[in-house]
Amino acid sequence: MMDNIDEYSKEVFEAIIDYGYVVRFYNEFRKLNLALDSDPGSAELFFKRGSLYYDNYKYEEALKDFDKAILINSKYSSCYNSRGCLYGKMKRYEMAELDFTLAIKYSNNESKGIYFANRSACREDLKKYQLSIVDLKKAAGLGHKASIKKLKRRNIKFGEYREDEKYCPACQEKPCMCSSFNP
Repeated sequence: MMDNIDEYSKEVFEAIIDYGYVVRFYNEFRKLNLALDSDPGSAELFFKRGSLYYDNYKYEEALKDFDKAILINSKYSSCYNSRGCLYGKMKRYEMAELDFTLAIKYSNNESKGIYFANRSACREDLKKYQLSIVDLKKAAGLGHKASIKKLKRRNIKFGEYREDEKYCPACQEKPCMCSSFNP
């Protein structure tokens, strides 16, 4: 009997949390729509609404808003980065790589670390392992903590990589004899 009450309480609690989240989403979405009605040329508002769509798994709507924001401000690095992440979720890695490259190009030094890290992950998905490692090192060099940890886990030193060398993504050895490497 007690187990049923606890399970029921848990379900009610989760439903309340979900309802609260939906209400917050709706209210934020409504505010952004009202703001866009009065300022339809705001790249920042389209970016914020696109981010809200993205966070709620509405990827096509997010893509449209990110596209509008970039159309208004073609040097909006945060938007290129977010759209790159979205393309990554959609498995459109070539488009993601291009957006991360543009985010890096238009960003200030404070943001570049995460943009290099994101492009590194994208390039890994594209099986561009050497370029992925180069980006990971650039991100680490800019102080991106997760990239530093990833390099340490892979046992890669900052000065160790040369672009003309072929490293295996699985074992990071050169030359590699494991079956996962196919240059």
